[in-house]
Amino acid sequence: ADPISPLHHISSASASHHPPTPKTETPVTAFDCASLSSRAQNSGLPDANPMYSLKIQNTVFAIVGSSKRNVVFTSASEIILSVLFITSLSVHSCAGTHLKEAWQNLALDTDSLGGWADGPGERYGQICDPYRQPGGEWPLRDEYDGCAVVFIADRGDSFTVGNLPANQQNNFQNTQHYHAAYSFHGTGFKSTSLPRPGSDMDPVCYVAMRNGTKVLGYEEGNGDKLMPCPGATGGFMFTPADIEAASHEELQEMCSMCYQGVCSANFARNPRTCGSTGGLEVGEEDPEEGALNPEQVGSAYHCHLTMANRGACDYVQFDQHEESREYNMSSGVLCGWERVHFLNVTYCDCTAEAGTANNCGREHCLRMALNGVVCGNCNSCSQSKAYDQIFGVPGEPRGDDYQGVCALAYTAHTEAERLHYQMLCSQGLFCRQYRDNSSCNFHCDRYGAQDVEMCPQPEDTNTTQTEDGARRLLSTVDAQDPAPIPRGNIVSEPILA
Repeated sequence: ADPISPLHHISSASASHHPPTPKTETPVTAFDCASLSSRAQNSGLPDANPMYSLKIQNTVFAIVGSSKRNVVFTSASEIILSVLFITSLSVHSCAGTHLKEAWQNLALDTDSLGGWADGPGERYGQICDPYRQPGGEWPLRDEYDGCAVVFIADRGDSFTVGNLPANQQNNFQNTQHYHAAYSFHGTGFKSTSLPRPGSDMDPVCYVAMRNGTKVLGYEEGNGDKLMPCPGATGGFMFTPADIEAASHEELQEMCSMCYQGVCSANFARNPRTCGSTGGLEVGEEDPEEGALNPEQVGSAYHCHLTMANRGACDYVQFDQHEESREYNMSSGVLCGWERVHFLNVTYCDCTAEAGTANNCGREHCLRMALNGVVCGNCNSCSQSKAYDQIFGVPGEPRGDDYQGVCALAYTAHTEAERLHYQMLCSQGLFCRQYRDNSSCNFHCDRYGAQDVEMCPQPEDTNTTQTEDGARRLLSTVDAQDPAPIPRGNIVSEPILA
């Protein structure tokens, strides 16, 4: 989309993207790899990777009978229309884990624009944003702002975390993919308990050298520690012989055991910061041993998004990651940053605009929380609060009033509910107790008309509170109450997506 829209703007179209709860978001059906390969070989068209690949929606080029189709740009002036087969002329690898295939299918879903790259040089961020596309513009533009980008490598791929520069290995894994979250799906993990390995999430583990000994360790992600087994508190005593003799499936089971051991020993609930002592930096250099040289046990992945246009998607996918950090593994680009929700990841990093890495702030963090993902690098926004407000369950005895409120804004059944929980999401992140500071003022600038409890009101306000002045969640109010939200007047238009 182009040009940049104000961050606080929301259209009626995007408002309709908030589904009722519970909702099961399942990726589109996996491609038939053998069929795709056969069709590509029989087409007589080039099989080399094109520089650009653009998927066209069903309503365009009606002459094409397939349900999935692509336009391939081999130069600025040449366009080849693929009529006979259902993915790009460059047949992407279908090998690897289910997660990579699911994300590939999501990126190539015909209902939205996107692209999938199997290695370096395929600048699919330009599909979402034609601003930097040389020699002209794409014939179609997506209707949403920004994009979400994922990089993923599987064990045995030609390029894995171990091929990254040593100073990039520690920060590559920056999130956790989950199978289901209770706040969105009515089943799965919740923020107040540790996700179950294999059921709620698949832990990410590496095999690495520690003090000259081969160990298997659970990777906490986002610059935190690799918790080795043995070595970390609670770790299982896997020997080098155990690790070397293990099959791929056995290594994954050992990974689950290591994760649960080191996290439960510390009574942890967040898998990102669950270890206590004995952790390692994946990319650190030992004066005598050298780098840890991590070897993946399963999938490892990195999530980054931008809400901006004007070259921001190309900047994030190519400049910020592929070129400067040498992220040369498979990657997917989803046009429209809000589609990050369908990746089922807990965290994602954010870049505010093209030309400057990262630099996102409170508004980006709030919008991401309202869309079901924690911002991993936003300034002036608590990641732990966002995690609890997205993945928490309201009403838990040991929780607080803000557990799960950001998710409730996403799954709301009515506009009034959505606006109410949007306000509570912002209040919990920035203004749990009013103070005249920048965080609380940020919240009150956006929700002051609704939030009469926390935000100063004009002297002539007509808003009222409940008699005891206490906060009551909408779910505790009788459904027949004609005015169920004790928050004063609700603005007629939504403020944030």
